[in-house]
Amino acid sequence: MFLVAVFLTSSKPDHQDTLLELKQDGTILGLPERFEPALIDLGKRYLRINNHEVTFPDCLDKYLNQEKVTNLKLSASWYHSKEIMPYYLNVQITQDNEKQLYSLLFDLETLSLIEAREHFVDGNSYYYPEIDLDSMCLENYHRLIMERK
Repeated sequence: MFLVAVFLTSSKPDHQDTLLELKQDGTILGLPERFEPALIDLGKRYLRINNHEVTFPDCLDKYLNQEKVTNLKLSASWYHSKEIMPYYLNVQITQDNEKQLYSLLFDLETLSLIEAREHFVDGNSYYYPEIDLDSMCLENYHRLIMERK
């Protein structure tokens, strides 16, 4: 998250993530052609960006449980310096009618999981603690990333 904060404060003031559209069939619209096809299917626990795809491991089920999802918002950034932050896809998942909010940040070029965060409000304060995924979960996730030829 430190990198995100540095990036947002040191980049042009007009930088914003680009909001993406999610079609009924899971197709993600709004990315440049080099990141197409793009598809997400929480029911199948699947993400594809161009020639990379991953089926999410069981350890991410808590955050991607389609039955609890009340809102799914996608945004991305690919027009900043990769020296500061990789081009990324932000998947923001709201569960249980706004009670739980998670964001998963993926590298658009490799599908590597950059970070996972929980969002919550306590009074007038907003908190965004990083979700501490164990090393076995992360290893399993990265092992499941496949490249289509």
